[in-house]
Amino acid sequence: MNKILLRLLRLFDGFWRRININPDHLHTILEVKLKMDGRRKTAFNYQRSAQKKEVKGQDILVMVMMAFMGLGGAFIFVFFEHSSSGLFIYLSFWMAILALTLISDFTDVLIDVRDNYILLPRPVEGKTLAVSRILHVFFYLTKLVIPFSIPGLIAVGIKFGPLVVLLLAFLILMSVLMTIFFVNLLYLVMLNLLSPRKFKEIINYFQIVFYSVVFLGYQILPRMIDFQVVGGNNFFNKIYLWPLPSMWLASIWDLLFYQPAQPMIYVLALLGLITPFVAIYLVGTVLSRNFSQKMFSIGEGGSSRESSPQLRAEQHQQARFSWAQSSAQWFCANKHERAMYELTWKLTSRSRDFKLKFYPNLIMLPVYFLLIFVFPATRNSDNALEEMQQGSMYLFGFYFSMIILISGLSMLQFSEKYKSSWFYRTVPIPQPGLVLTGSFKAIIVKFYLPVYSLITLGSGLFFGWHTLDDALLAFFGILASVTGVAILTHYVLPFTKSWDEASRGGNMGFTFLTMILAGFFGFFHYLIAGFSWVIWGLIPICVLLTVLAMRQYSKTGWRFISWE
Repeated sequence: MNKILLRLLRLFDGFWRRININPDHLHTILEVKLKMDGRRKTAFNYQRSAQKKEVKGQDILVMVMMAFMGLGGAFIFVFFEHSSSGLFIYLSFWMAILALTLISDFTDVLIDVRDNYILLPRPVEGKTLAVSRILHVFFYLTKLVIPFSIPGLIAVGIKFGPLVVLLLAFLILMSVLMTIFFVNLLYLVMLNLLSPRKFKEIINYFQIVFYSVVFLGYQILPRMIDFQVVGGNNFFNKIYLWPLPSMWLASIWDLLFYQPAQPMIYVLALLGLITPFVAIYLVGTVLSRNFSQKMFSIGEGGSSRESSPQLRAEQHQQARFSWAQSSAQWFCANKHERAMYELTWKLTSRSRDFKLKFYPNLIMLPVYFLLIFVFPATRNSDNALEEMQQGSMYLFGFYFSMIILISGLSMLQFSEKYKSSWFYRTVPIPQPGLVLTGSFKAIIVKFYLPVYSLITLGSGLFFGWHTLDDALLAFFGILASVTGVAILTHYVLPFTKSWDEASRGGNMGFTFLTMILAGFFGFFHYLIAGFSWVIWGLIPICVLLTVLAMRQYSKTGWRFISWE
């Protein structure tokens, strides 16, 4: 695809020369930019690009993924009896995917100004650089729009005829312009309200949201939608949907196909025709004035305020009262353990790779629980919820949450800056086990305890507060099991391995043994779930086992530590 785009670019060499742009420079710059696009981390190739070996052809992977998404959207479109409602769903899905992709994947390209260090000292005109950036964005959008649109255009051509294909292509183009406008507006709002550092953090969370939306859409929507019912719906009767831009564009289709009597449809169609062109004007004049300058400041590492004495004083004041330090005083008895606890807390908040790999698990956990336990139980019964309230399904939720603890502890050993782990050999740590327990406690308190508390609260509200004793027993039983298995198998210091080693399955033994041990304990818990006095008697025993196991884990010596 890149070669085709570059060959098409060559057809306009005469035009570029007439406006004083060097076509050879422009072609070379774009060739390198497109080649680098295929090697950078995206929402579609993140796992492969985390490896050390060079990754190629990722732009093709992105196009294939967009084509599959377009195929799914086209199926929903043609399935609707009311085609305008189907188009509304199709355009809403497309605009959401395009916006999330632009924010999560292409922002890194927009704020990356490192190419200026190479190009500015060279005899390259500033106009050539500006046009190369615009064409780079255009080529990127082309590689998203074309594969997504083709399945829908083919389906519409088969169902409605070739002339309607032109109408759909026009509406897709309008949706792209409107999406760019809203994304640009969102950028400017965030750049004015947030510091460059906070801006980058927000973009990371958009990436996490993108992964979660794709996962939830794939797993949940096909199970929740009754196509026999939804296929006959007319969404144009729902007033709360009228403010959506996709509804404006779908109103153009509705106006041409159905000639509706509602005057509001004509107003929405007029908005769909006018807004994209107003958006082009605003992006090209008003919104773009300070956009490049602000993005450049982010690429340079932020504004001067981020290094000002006033901001450093504010950060120091906030650090004095941080939750990490306060909770470290409560849960850690040793200064070395407290130091590692705070370090783990802060690094897991700052590490982009850790957040992109671990945070989606916090969203996927309840989804997997619903798919594995709740949906099958409620599929064949009219009184399924009442039957669930009489059972012990809440135990599955308690023990299923163990995935958060296992994945957090397994990912803790990896870091993008793993070479800095040499400091472990230089600091006077008497027992490396203190490092292991300090980081382990940080994962428990920061991630597992809040998730488990929400599960306990939900179980109490739905099943009744008699589940509180089961929640306490399961919590300390899981901690005792995970810590016990860690004593036998987990001797890797935190942040000492590269992320490319995460795909080699080195933690399978720890994960497998933990799940077996916790599974046996969970089955035993299920058998005694009706005997409250037995459960209350076992809770202090599990607490004691957890404390003893954690103490034994903290005594791990240097000879047991695995470095590489």
